[in-house]
Amino acid sequence: MYESIKETLLDLFRAPNGPPEVPGGANDSIQIFRASKRYLAYQMMILMITMLVLGLIILTVGIIIIVNEPLIGFMAIALMGIMWFLVLIGSQFIIRLEYDMRYYIVTDRSLRVRKGVWSILEQTLTFVNVQNITVEQGPIERMFGISRVVVDTAGGGGSSAGDQQAVFHNNHRAVLNGLENASEIRDMIVNYLKTLPQTGGLGSPDERHFERGAGSGMSKQEIDILRGILAEAKGLRSVLAPR
Repeated sequence: MYESIKETLLDLFRAPNGPPEVPGGANDSIQIFRASKRYLAYQMMILMITMLVLGLIILTVGIIIIVNEPLIGFMAIALMGIMWFLVLIGSQFIIRLEYDMRYYIVTDRSLRVRKGVWSILEQTLTFVNVQNITVEQGPIERMFGISRVVVDTAGGGGSSAGDQQAVFHNNHRAVLNGLENASEIRDMIVNYLKTLPQTGGLGSPDERHFERGAGSGMSKQEIDILRGILAEAKGLRSVLAPR
């Protein structure tokens, strides 16, 4: 039942049914993987908790109405109960479909993430631009044994556990949710970064310290621009100085 509805919807909206095209990198380094099934269970549990709270609110409101208007109260509970059930079924379907549509691809040069159902997001991050890689895990994720890898590129800012909605439209950040081996994925990407030519991206701790302006948060390119401006200012001052 689910598969037939899924195929129909994907055909109707011309959505991709399969992994995205592999980004640049050596063929022997290509790894295509998915979120863990525990991630699906995690999302379903969040949904059930949310729907339980909503159901209790509906029941409370219905009881209050029944005390004053029994007939209207029972009708309201029945109507809201039907709507609650439809929302539950629809949400379960969307969560399952979103899980099936989620793909992660890693090569020795880049990372590609595809996610989303109605609005499909496909991100490609080149490792030469990577500034930060972190592994994050909330308390409920810890219960399910899953984590997420957050990859930030230049201009992406720092990461935090509570901004997953905002990062959906952040082209400087990619989030690999629902991983059982998040630390291994992070270490794999870091090892790939070490093989790249020296750039403003993530390198050894000493290299990052120099490239980011000794902790100032600026990239090497920004530092070079400031140095050029400083040199021009010194030259102008020497010309305008009284003789």
